[in-house]
Amino acid sequence: MTQSNLTRAALFIGMQACCGLAASHATAGVLYGVEYRSYNGRSGFAASSTMEVARDGYFGIKCLNGGAGKRKITWPLDVPAGHEIFDVRIWGDDVSDSNDLDFELVERCQPYASGDLITHTVLGSAGSSGSGGRFEAILGLPSHPVQPSTCTYTLEATFAAAGAACDGSNLTVTRLTLITNDPDVIFRDAFDR
Repeated sequence: MTQSNLTRAALFIGMQACCGLAASHATAGVLYGVEYRSYNGRSGFAASSTMEVARDGYFGIKCLNGGAGKRKITWPLDVPAGHEIFDVRIWGDDVSDSNDLDFELVERCQPYASGDLITHTVLGSAGSSGSGGRFEAILGLPSHPVQPSTCTYTLEATFAAAGAACDGSNLTVTRLTLITNDPDVIFRDAFDR
């Protein structure tokens, strides 16, 4: 064999090894397209018109005492079609002796072009119980493919039982991060255009 033939053979073997390795990783569940979407606490919405909400100077949101109704704040999550949700992380402060924060990742779906009822599915939950200060709550879940054409996704934080008193500045949500995977390795960055 000549030097150029040896070089070609080595290149061919190297490419085969590389492609074979990539194929084995794809079937092993390696996350190629991990994407992070961050939201600050202030971007949440009160779930009830009777709930009083305050925002602090550090992007946090807290529940103040209000009238009857839910003590829940909701963040609509923007998840692209084809992605899989597998983790939500929430940061905040919990120095309350009487209340804890409870979080739920909720999927609401209505079948396309039909009058069926909306399905409400809790995909994951976590809480701040016993944190005694700054906390990080993690809603880890098995990869869940999203369907934005028929479903919406929200993170909901419950500050107190319905109609009960909130604990003001003692419970604050400052930030949350939605972590998704785009399983399309080739076309996820509009490679096809």
